[in-house]
Amino acid sequence: MAVDDIGSVGSAYDRAYAEWAAARRRGDHDAIVERFAIGIGEHLARHTDLRWRIVTDVFGTDLALADERDGDFVVVPGNLVAARWMRGETGWIPGVVGHLVRLRG
Repeated sequence: MAVDDIGSVGSAYDRAYAEWAAARRRGDHDAIVERFAIGIGEHLARHTDLRWRIVTDVFGTDLALADERDGDFVVVPGNLVAARWMRGETGWIPGVVGHLVRLRG
């Protein structure tokens, strides 16, 4: 998985999900979700004006990417990945992350 190539990240995620699902959803998926969240976050950090930050809201504290003005624009990669993992979505990374890059690049 090459972080600068979001298509590569998306393909790797899709393979990881397919392998996990084929194993009848056995095993801890948290580490897999975290790996892709960090990869997506780093891609955004490299290709947009967003930077890594610790953010806190009513739901807790998360590692996120945000613009220079705290709270103006925030992306929590862990939430992006975890929500789609739970729904079994694949093929989403290039479109979603590409949209964020176009929006903030």
